Amino acid sequence: MLFKISELVPRNLGSYLARIAVVFAIQFAAGKLGDVLQTISSGGIGPVWPASGVALGILLLWGHSVWPGIAGGALLLAYLSPLPHWAAFGYAAGTTLAALIPAFLLRHFADFRPSLSRLRDVLSFILLGALGSATMSASIGASLLYANNVRGWSGFGPAWLIYLLGDSIGVLLVTPVLLTFSDLLKRCSWLHFLEFVVGLLLLAVLCFIIFGDLSLIPIRLHILAFAVLPFVIAAVIRFGVSGASLANLVIASIATMETELGSGPFAKNSQFINAILADVFFGVISVLGLTLGAIITESQQSARRAERLLREEAVMKERLHLAAIVESSDDAIISMNLEGVILSWNGAAQRIYGFSAAETIGLSMSIIIPPEFLDEEEEILRAVKTGEQIEHIETTRTAKTGNRVNISLTVSPLKDASGRIVGSSAIARDISERKRAEEALEKSERKFSKIFRKSPMALTLTSYNDGHYLDVNETFERMTGWRRDEVIGRTPVDISIWADPAEPAALANRLVVEGSVRDEEVRYRRKDGTEMVGLCAAEKIDIGQSCTLWAISDITQRKMAEQALKESETRFRLLADTAPVLIWMSGPDKLYTYFNKPWLEFTGKSIDAELGSGWTEGIHPDDLQRYMNAYTQAFDRREGFRTEYRLRRHSGEYRWMLDIGMPRFHPDSLLAGYVGTCVDVTEGKQVQQALSSMGRKLIEAQEQERARIARELHDDINQRIALTAVELEQFEQYLFESRARGGDQVRHVRDRLLQLGKDIQGLSHRLHSSKLDYLGIVAAASSFCKELSEKQKVVVEFSHECVPRSLSSEVSLCLFRVLQEALQNAVKHSGVQHFSAELRGVTRGVSQEIQLVVSDAGVGFDQQDATNRQGLGLISMRERLHVVNGEFQISSRRGYGTIVKARIPIGNNSVDSGCGRNAAARSYPFARGA
Repeated sequence: MLFKISELVPRNLGSYLARIAVVFAIQFAAGKLGDVLQTISSGGIGPVWPASGVALGILLLWGHSVWPGIAGGALLLAYLSPLPHWAAFGYAAGTTLAALIPAFLLRHFADFRPSLSRLRDVLSFILLGALGSATMSASIGASLLYANNVRGWSGFGPAWLIYLLGDSIGVLLVTPVLLTFSDLLKRCSWLHFLEFVVGLLLLAVLCFIIFGDLSLIPIRLHILAFAVLPFVIAAVIRFGVSGASLANLVIASIATMETELGSGPFAKNSQFINAILADVFFGVISVLGLTLGAIITESQQSARRAERLLREEAVMKERLHLAAIVESSDDAIISMNLEGVILSWNGAAQRIYGFSAAETIGLSMSIIIPPEFLDEEEEILRAVKTGEQIEHIETTRTAKTGNRVNISLTVSPLKDASGRIVGSSAIARDISERKRAEEALEKSERKFSKIFRKSPMALTLTSYNDGHYLDVNETFERMTGWRRDEVIGRTPVDISIWADPAEPAALANRLVVEGSVRDEEVRYRRKDGTEMVGLCAAEKIDIGQSCTLWAISDITQRKMAEQALKESETRFRLLADTAPVLIWMSGPDKLYTYFNKPWLEFTGKSIDAELGSGWTEGIHPDDLQRYMNAYTQAFDRREGFRTEYRLRRHSGEYRWMLDIGMPRFHPDSLLAGYVGTCVDVTEGKQVQQALSSMGRKLIEAQEQERARIARELHDDINQRIALTAVELEQFEQYLFESRARGGDQVRHVRDRLLQLGKDIQGLSHRLHSSKLDYLGIVAAASSFCKELSEKQKVVVEFSHECVPRSLSSEVSLCLFRVLQEALQNAVKHSGVQHFSAELRGVTRGVSQEIQLVVSDAGVGFDQQDATNRQGLGLISMRERLHVVNGEFQISSRRGYGTIVKARIPIGNNSVDSGCGRNAAARSYPFARGA
């Protein structure tokens, strides 16, 4: 069986149920917290899932018996999600197994200690606890989500990767805090704990500065993300693994919160890249903190054990001077004659070597001496015979089991009452544990030395008392140009590494007073004399002697870039403030970050009141939504835009502004924001409105005159022609009775009059369609297409769909005239016999519009040439559409035909659309001569 019965069946049922309830609440709360942190997510899969760390930590602390609480919390969390019930049970089972199995492996196979004080504990925790648990939960969770069509991150592979990283980061951040926080409280005094709290507060302030994109700081400090590492290192050195775990949790919490708010270095790329970068960053600082903490803790423990053993050995030496043989001694005390035969054998000797006194007394000491050490034993006996005392030689002996035992041996001559040497006493101390501790310490020091050598920061160890270099790493050599052998034993003043000679003394004083130095900007010189800028941190540590660990990051390029940026911004602001136009700038978050002096003079408001979205208070309420739509769409597409709106002057008057915005990019092609210019076009708008009003009146007068002429032609002239034709018919009958030839001539005149009447009637319809007034745009358009096809002997295919039954006469007349002009131009110039006309109503959100499309597959034309030589037809169509707030567009290329499009807004969806449930598109193909 995997688990003991005692682990699964509790003895005290009430206490067990209470613990299950607590675990259930904690697991469910951690899951809900993970849901809150899901802004950077897709398909419900986010980059940080603290519930995985809570589940594993609780199992490692309280044992496997609390698994129902974890399963219940996960089940309730999944049950409240959009997943179906069967998937919720699968999710709960996967979450529970993903914590149970790694916890079992860590406890029963990895000899895991929750204190994380050994490097093997940290490595097994990372591999089994973080990656093992996350691999299982990601495989089950992502499969369940995709099986239920909850898809995220553009595919199963990316979704599985984010799921894996999110769960592993949750374990790396949360579980160490749960495992080690109680040790921190037990070990720290109030003063020490206060120091830790102050350090966390300073770390939090630094994180808000780096990840928060604070408005008080004009530049973005994203490049300083790894500036939090000195705090992590300091927490490790001062407070061990527990301090590093809490520091990592504070960093990850603030970085995640600010990323949720759209700030920091993990909110500037695509959603997938942001999630990967954040997880990698959290993983690096977590693994570094835990690993370095375990190494330092292991090193300190080994050093303490070695010191303890040395102290015990010193005490024992003093006791040996007081008594030659102490039966109660913990050391093996053996007496021999001068030939090396064993005379006495104490209990400690039996414990160390495994032989009892009965098995050894009377035998030679060679029974516990390895063959290669027999010569050493003979030399000891010879020295004892001369009265010499052998003290604390480290050698090896063989136990009864055959195992080798490392001992510290002291041999003293034994004298009788006359002072004659009659034998010797050997006092042996088992130093196997000390040897193992020394080996572990040496191994730990080698690991620390490797991290020290390969660190990306310049690290140095100096004597705390006199400041001499004890060691420097490879990064220091590359940054300064000084070799390790050139600086060890010398001081920074000796090699003139500081640009300001007084700076090292000032930093040393701060280190003495404050205990550490954090993020101090310093200037130093390379060996070749080049002056550089660095970011410095220092901490006092004890590695057998009092030392100072210095860490320096080269920020020369960053400082140069900051200076260049500052100079560039100064030049830009000077140019912008003297420009005769209003200029604004926005950042990648779409909020406005700058307005030039003419803008502020125009609005009469301060720069602080305008920044962000405050300036939008000056836009006319009727124009605000339209402008924001244009700005947002252009921003999302990373393209320029051009729009007009009314902006309030300081006097309260609204002025029409032409706003032209263009995107701006960083050198790495990331969007930096937008820059725009505004020009007052109020006078131009007034002239345009006057021209539009005049055009409207001209069109109305033209249509009235057309209607009058059409009525005259239809009601007067056409009727008189028809009456004349009737009279001619009567005259024909009269002539037929008298002369046949005269009857033929009369019939010919009558036919010509009838044809003339038809032509006048057609002209009347073209001047003003009575069907348009009485039957609407669809009937009028259909009738016109049919008449045109019959007259011009062409094919006109007319279709309509969802055309509102009640259009204003102004809109209907505009559409009819555009249809007339477009089809007549197509018949005249396209060179083909087939044409298409489509009339349809279109709904866009809450608004509705009607569209007219006339197309042919003819010879086409050059649009630029047509634009330069616009005829009266194009001008008439554009002007008519402008009067009804419509848009006109022509698409054509030589040899590819022509498409004429007109669109007119006709209000909201409350307008009768004519597109009910039974409505359908209708098409009328009018063939030539039909």
